[in-house]
Amino acid sequence: MAIINGGEAVKTGEYIYNGDKLAKILSSHDKYDTYIYTGDLITEREFYSNNFLTTKEVFDYNNTT
Repeated sequence: MAIINGGEAVKTGEYIYNGDKLAKILSSHDKYDTYIYTGDLITEREFYSNNFLTTKEVFDYNNTT
């Protein structure tokens, strides 16, 4: 475990890739995060605990070309 931001704990885990894209991060105590892509962009991150979805984040990107 690493400490950053004035004492905030950061968990370590096993990083699983599908090709060159991050697919899942496994952490201790039956917790993991999954990553969903649209093209090459992460568009969703789901947090699971004991195999139940607890939180879902949806990302939206602005085209800045």
